[in-house]
Amino acid sequence: MIDNELNELKNEVPEYNIDEYKNGIYDKFNTKPVRNLSISKFVLISTMLLILIGFFGINTYSVNVEAEEYKNAVEFFEENELSLDGLTRTEIKEIYKDITTNKFEYLKTGEVIVESIKSKVPGYNIEIENMTHSEIKNSWNLWNELKNQQQQPPTSKIYYKYESFVTNFEDNTLDITKYIFKKYENDEVCWSLDVLYKI
Repeated sequence: MIDNELNELKNEVPEYNIDEYKNGIYDKFNTKPVRNLSISKFVLISTMLLILIGFFGINTYSVNVEAEEYKNAVEFFEENELSLDGLTRTEIKEIYKDITTNKFEYLKTGEVIVESIKSKVPGYNIEIENMTHSEIKNSWNLWNELKNQQQQPPTSKIYYKYESFVTNFEDNTLDITKYIFKKYENDEVCWSLDVLYKI
C-alpha cells in the first residue's frame, strides 16, 4: 500500500527524491520512540537515597534507645548496690529488665544477686546453678532487706541458719535446703525470710 502511494507521488512530483521520502515513511512506522532515560535514573537515584536516609535514621534511633536503656540499667545497678564486674553490656540490660519486669527468669540475675548477698553476709554459700524463678525472686527480696539494713542502728544484726529436709512433691521426693534469715534489732526480730533451694 505504501509502495502504491509512493509510485503515485513519484509520477506527480518527478524531481522529488522519492527514496528519501520512502525511507522517512519507513522510519516513521518502524522506529520506536526513544524514552527519556534521565528521568528514570533520577527516580531510581532518589528512591535509593530515601532508602539510605531511612536506614541511617532508624539505626541512629536504635543506637540512642539502646544507649538510654544501658544508662538506666547502670543507674539501677548503682542504686541497688549490685556489682557490674565481669558483666557485658547485654547482660547488664537483661538483668535490669529481668528484675524491673518482675520476671526473675534469667540465671545471671540470680548469680549477681547471690554474689551481692555474699558480700554482706559472710559465710553465705548457696549453689546458684539452675535457680528457679522463685529462688531468684526470694534472693532479690533478701537482697533488698540486706541492703536496706545499712540505714539501721549498729545494734541491728542479721543471722541465718539452714535446715535440710525431705518432702514429697507431685509424687517425687525432693531434698530441700531451707535458709532462714532473721534480722534482730535490740534483740527483737524485725523481719524473717525463708529461702528454699532444691539440692
